[in-house]
Amino acid sequence: ADPVPAGMPDARGTTHDVPDTQACRNCHRGGGDFALGLGSLQLDRASFDGWVAEGVLSAETPFAAPPGEGLAAQVLGYFHGNCSHCHNDLHPLGARVALRLNLPVGLTDPAEAPAYVTSIGQAANHSGLEGTDLIVAPGDPAASQLYVRMARRDMLAMPPSGTEVVDETATRDVEAWIRALP
Repeated sequence: ADPVPAGMPDARGTTHDVPDTQACRNCHRGGGDFALGLGSLQLDRASFDGWVAEGVLSAETPFAAPPGEGLAAQVLGYFHGNCSHCHNDLHPLGARVALRLNLPVGLTDPAEAPAYVTSIGQAANHSGLEGTDLIVAPGDPAASQLYVRMARRDMLAMPPSGTEVVDETATRDVEAWIRALP
């Protein structure tokens, strides 16, 4: 990769923006080692086993999967892989925002996942945004700020940088997950 300190909109003719150095730092400082990358929670079993066999991962690395089944596991995995580098205890954002989207390895009950504990029925930081006052309002995506901000591409969008396109698949899955919450 070539460094692009000033950033680059629509890199190589795509809808992906390369953030500038400060924007990169804003997200990457939430990773324990500053690198954001692949973790065992983001691999399916076959890929994990293949990487262990090839020596890419140590044989002592425990396999981990998001807790739960179906949509809950899929959404928790999405949050962990795409949002938890900012929404965790290590990122400076954690001092101002209670939402945690990381997954501890070994967690088996989705209801104990930080995404459930810190979002469902919890007050949102941006009160009143499009009628949302809760991070997640069970059964009501339109009243859930997490969903509303994922579906935006402006100053209040999540993620806040690096993309101009809403992830329609993730947004649809999060919408279904919120609708299914009791």
